[in-house]
Order: sequence, then C-alpha cells, then structure tokens
Amino acid sequence: MSLIIKDKIPMFIKGYPTVSDKYNVSGGILAGSTPVKFGELVKRTGTAGYFEAITSTVDLADIVGFALATNVKLAEDWPAKTVQINPGEAFNLLINGFIAVELDADASITNVPAVAAKGVASEDTEVVAGKTYYTRTSSSAGAGLLNDGTYAYTPVASPTGNPSTSDYYELSVLGSDAKTDKVIANSPVYVILANGHLTTEDKASEGAVVQLPGCVFTGLKEIQGTAKLAEIYVK
Repeated sequence: MSLIIKDKIPMFIKGYPTVSDKYNVSGGILAGSTPVKFGELVKRTGTAGYFEAITSTVDLADIVGFALATNVKLAEDWPAKTVQINPGEAFNLLINGFIAVELDADASITNVPAVAAKGVASEDTEVVAGKTYYTRTSSSAGAGLLNDGTYAYTPVASPTGNPSTSDYYELSVLGSDAKTDKVIANSPVYVILANGHLTTEDKASEGAVVQLPGCVFTGLKEIQGTAKLAEIYVK
C-alpha cells in the first residue's frame, strides 16, 4: 500500500479480483465473434456455458456477470499490451466477490461544484447564421447548466429580427451542474443496457440505465488517465 501512495502505482487493474481469497467463479466459453476484455460484462446465449460480448442493447435478464482476469494471459502480439478473451476461449465468470471494474466516462466519482453560465445581452443588429441566441427567465434553481444563478437561459429555436432589441442573449459560458460522488460504500451499481457499460445511480434512466442486481460499490475508486475505475462487490 505504501508503494501505491508514494510512487503512484495504480491501486486497481481492470477485471482483477481485489481481494484474492474472496471470490468464486464458474467456467464458461466465449461464443460469438467479438473478444471480451477482463472486467467486462457478458450475456447469455442459447447454449448453457457459452456467453457473448455485449455489442448492442441487451435485456437485463440476459446479463450473467463479469469476465474475471486470469493470473497469466498472453497479449495478442508483442510488444502490444492488448490482453483479451477471444471467441472460442475458456474464461472464468465471476459468481461473487470483489473486482475492479471500469466505469462509463460519465459516471459520477468525484464532487464537482456547479459552474454558473455567463450571459450578456446581444449587440447584434441582425441574426448571425449559426450563432445560438437565448432568452432568459428568472430562476431559483441555482447556478448550473444554462443558469447563472439568477436567470435560466433557453435557446431560441429560430431567431429572427434584431437580436439587440429582441431581448436575446449570448452565452460565453454555458455553465455546468454540480456533480456528487456516487461511488460510496453500498451504493448500487447501474448498467447502460445499450453497451453494457457500468455507471452510477444518478445516471439512471428507465429502461435504458438500470440497477445491476447484486452489485454494490465499496467506495474505493481511482482515475487512471481518462479511465474511471472502482471496486465493486458482487454478492
């Protein structure tokens, strides 16, 4: 652990168990034509023991679990670092235990304050093609996306006339909403059914982004470059 803190060695490797003696697996064969990376979800096929990569929208009931990393696996070619499970190969399907997974880029894993929008009255005397103009109304929602803390801005679908006399506004900053860390102990893991990516509960969308049964975050997470990794417990 001291090396992880002192020398910035990554805490997690995607798809590997995070507690070495606390996981159980079941054997499987990868079917279809698409490889699977360690730590990715797979779906059932019509044949027992055979599973496929999630390459398009999937039913929640067809998701069976995570492809668990093996201790040793040859890379696809030297010196490349691509390590994957290829169609026709056997692999371990995680039944329960702790595993490091990668989250969708939009998952909320840090606390980020809201950024206020910045708008000024347009000085244009005629509509400029391609420019977005806004109208504004008083708002108590607070600063955030298209909101400066006092006014909420709405894009004008088809601007006409003289913007400077039409109460049109221009935004130099669109603003952004506050984000709250949702990767906390015992918080649920959600899955995007369109691609099998994992995310946080604030991204829930009925029929599209749903809770993954039996899976919770432990609260441990880290950012590696642009990748967001977290530890989850599969019950």
